[in-house]
Amino acid sequence: MECYLGGAAAARAGDEMSGPALLLAGPALTGSASSGSSLLAGVMVAAAVGGPLFGVLLDRSARPGRLLAAALALYAGALAAILLGLGRLPFALTVLLAVGAGLLGPALSGGWTSQLPRVAPPRALPRANALDAMTFSLAALVGPALAGTVAGTAGAPAAVAVSIALIGLALPAAWALPAPPRPGPAPPPATSVVADLTAGVRAIGRNRPLARATATSVVSCVGQGALLICCPLLGAAVLGGADRGALLLSATAASALVANAVLARRPRPPRPDTVLLGGALLLALAPLLAATGHPVALIAAMLLAGAAEGPQLTALFAVRHREAPERLRGQVFTTGASLKITGFAAGAAFAGPLATWSLPGALVAAGGCEALAALVFVCLPDDTEAVVPDLPPGLCDRGMSGMMTCMEDLKDLLPVEAVRLDVRAADWREAIGAAGRLMVETGAATDEYTDEMVANVEENGPYIVIAPGVAFAHSRPSPAVLRTGMSWVRLAEPVEFGHESNDPVTLVVALAAQDSAAHTSAMGSLARLLGDPATAAALAEAPTPKALHAVLAGERPKDGSEKSGPTGAPEASTAPEASTTPEPPSASEPRAVSLHKILTVCGNGVGTSLFLKNTLEQVLDRWGWSRFVTVEATDTISAKGKASEAVALLTSREIARTLGDVGRPVQVVQDFTSTAEVDAVLRDTYDV
Repeated sequence: MECYLGGAAAARAGDEMSGPALLLAGPALTGSASSGSSLLAGVMVAAAVGGPLFGVLLDRSARPGRLLAAALALYAGALAAILLGLGRLPFALTVLLAVGAGLLGPALSGGWTSQLPRVAPPRALPRANALDAMTFSLAALVGPALAGTVAGTAGAPAAVAVSIALIGLALPAAWALPAPPRPGPAPPPATSVVADLTAGVRAIGRNRPLARATATSVVSCVGQGALLICCPLLGAAVLGGADRGALLLSATAASALVANAVLARRPRPPRPDTVLLGGALLLALAPLLAATGHPVALIAAMLLAGAAEGPQLTALFAVRHREAPERLRGQVFTTGASLKITGFAAGAAFAGPLATWSLPGALVAAGGCEALAALVFVCLPDDTEAVVPDLPPGLCDRGMSGMMTCMEDLKDLLPVEAVRLDVRAADWREAIGAAGRLMVETGAATDEYTDEMVANVEENGPYIVIAPGVAFAHSRPSPAVLRTGMSWVRLAEPVEFGHESNDPVTLVVALAAQDSAAHTSAMGSLARLLGDPATAAALAEAPTPKALHAVLAGERPKDGSEKSGPTGAPEASTAPEASTTPEPPSASEPRAVSLHKILTVCGNGVGTSLFLKNTLEQVLDRWGWSRFVTVEATDTISAKGKASEAVALLTSREIARTLGDVGRPVQVVQDFTSTAEVDAVLRDTYDV
């Protein structure tokens, strides 16, 4: 983490220094007063195009750190070429070099920040976001001041050279950034760059929290750019000199640095979405306060702006890390950086002429932009239901209040913070490890429990793959379980667990249970959801953790509409019905013992057996046999002792081999969520 922060601070300080240095070097080497601003404009305009493209390359790279290092080297090389070309090459060619440098600019901001989860564990990510945002504030404080100092003592070209050296200092840190986990050698990309660009834009646009954060930050940057342009004029009009406008910018940067330092020390940081809105509201007040024309009010306004900008940037990083799909993370960050740079440039462009005509008018316009940012936030509510795919008719009606209670149990056991989408894993151990880490982060278990889940598969085989593409990782209750809880990991690429018929796995659900009863209702609810094809599709297509969590919680789309049959009542369940309903077993039947018990058997604990128990009970309900046959979920050890009480035992092929001959039929079920398969097994058990 220290290496990451050191590299980020050096690269960003060099970037912040390069702008003022070019503004000074252009006129000094060409004799044209407008040459510096033309170079800076070329850098900023190109960033809008370069960000998304660099993000795609970063996401497709097996070693994104090395790609980032190459981008930094090219950026530094482009600045050196500009410095050498000023006064020697045609100025248009020098501007073209500036455009080329601008294409790589987002690598220093969004590209670097997108790699933060590689060096910071998830539990430390909120603090890491604050520290990362502090490097921006530190760079904004040090870069321009250093540029002015070096230019005043050694000349403007020397200032550009120092900025190049700072960027060069960041190269080792970028090169050393860890690579993302890959399932073996990185395969060639299956999609084109254009397709990935489209997917990245779609990810930002369709994810409501991410779209809201992006739009709010971009509009807010328009106001920040306008306020920046007003600072020299404010210095001249209120503080007695245009040069004192630079001191105002330093005050803003210092305030942002302090605000983020305080935020980083908080054990429980505030909700990032709330900070985004609060930051926009405070930034709306700052220009209005500055427009009063009083020196004290002006200084307070700039300190207030910094106190809002710093935490707002931290919050933006937190939302991006929380919502961005892992395979598109680099693109989300660099595209966001490009859009912010564009917004900043737009604010500076419109505020320049306006401030010349009316400084108070430009300040009011800057405040209006921030108020508009707050309005954008409010008008794009974080309404998860709006993005939840339609659920199958009658899903929440089955079981009525009991089913809804199960949904609430599931919602309590699986918080949205324990859901991760598009996670990369090299093998089944890494897939289980990802699910285990989420339970550690949410306080359900310790790292030792993750080891126990892996050991369970090593000892009992891949029986936890309970349905095609679905693995249910778990182990026995143990001291490593702190409280009953679950996690949900949807994999970016399928992983082989070694199951004969249900491989490869794209979803890993993990359970940590303190006892064998507390989570029974939640497991039944989850089994019903996974066993319903329409709901399974909704879960697979959910764009965000919050949307997926809403599906799991049984929530309906916002309009609450239902498809109805001719009478207006909700349609009945679409689960497949048996062609004939068998007669219930009687006491005279040789295989119908007095208890009519069927055991569903798990290898370790009662995790997977609960899924099978729920599916079996659905079939028994449909047959009308629930009064005559009870189902008990158990494990291999207990099953051997209880087998004599049962009509049959239902389990996976791996556990059937472990059980051996228990004196009762052991029926193998491949898909624990398939009512059709369990129906057939039950018919075979009772010879019907």
